[in-house]
Amino acid sequence: LDDWGRMQGVHLLIPSLKYLQVEQAPAAPFSQPVQPIASIMQLSGPVEDAHRIRVEGVLTLQDGQKLFLQDNTGSVMAIYKQDVVLDSVFGRSQWSFWRTPATSISGSAIPQFSPGDRLEVLGFRETHGYSPVLTEVLAKKTGTAQVKVEELKTDDFTDWKRDSTLVSIDGELTGQQIMGSHLVMEVVSHHRTLQVFLPPDIRQALDILPGTRLRITGVWQMDPVQYAELGRSVGGIRILTRSLDDLEILSRPSWWTVQHALTVIGGLSFVLLAASIWITQLRRKVE
Repeated sequence: LDDWGRMQGVHLLIPSLKYLQVEQAPAAPFSQPVQPIASIMQLSGPVEDAHRIRVEGVLTLQDGQKLFLQDNTGSVMAIYKQDVVLDSVFGRSQWSFWRTPATSISGSAIPQFSPGDRLEVLGFRETHGYSPVLTEVLAKKTGTAQVKVEELKTDDFTDWKRDSTLVSIDGELTGQQIMGSHLVMEVVSHHRTLQVFLPPDIRQALDILPGTRLRITGVWQMDPVQYAELGRSVGGIRILTRSLDDLEILSRPSWWTVQHALTVIGGLSFVLLAASIWITQLRRKVE
């Protein structure tokens, strides 16, 4: 259940593996035909939902266990596996699944890929916001390709097809903060505030001053609102960057700010006051 008591999913708890009976063995990995990413959301029926889907695309970002791929039809986020901790909420008739930052990721090591790698990904279809999601995935590299970047020059941030896509956008830095291991920059673009996430443990961008105009390249993520019928279809917008190279400084803020102006005026006032005192004392000595 969520915080409002609405059902979000069903979990079946079994005592041991002896209560499982295999009715159909899984197909050989990567034996399914490759499907366009845009067709993931078009599948329907219990048979299709129960089988894994095979897609092929160019990797734009690997964020831990998450892979972001795109082809000529769309973009997808693929997730390997996330461990959960089963915890009972005493006093309430429900089970809650949650994962703490200290929870270890069990299983085999996650393969590491680089942006521009062409991958084949096999996983189960799910929905997440506006873009499709594949879970429990297998991935393998088949080659390399050019990463396509969509340059945003419009204030239309409601296009759901842009979710999980590699984009480039200009904006002005207004502030920075540390969230966990990530440095998050607040950037205003087309009168809309965006959150720009830098890779973990990168702090060099703290030297960039507010007011700097940046060209940012990263994976675009949109958070849908709960009540879109009220007229607003997009909540928060995040941009996941890959490295400091995804931040290009277009112009730095002018040195002549209000604070600097007040400092200069204060300094001049002090100099004038000191000069006036010195002149007064010198006149007395001359007299």
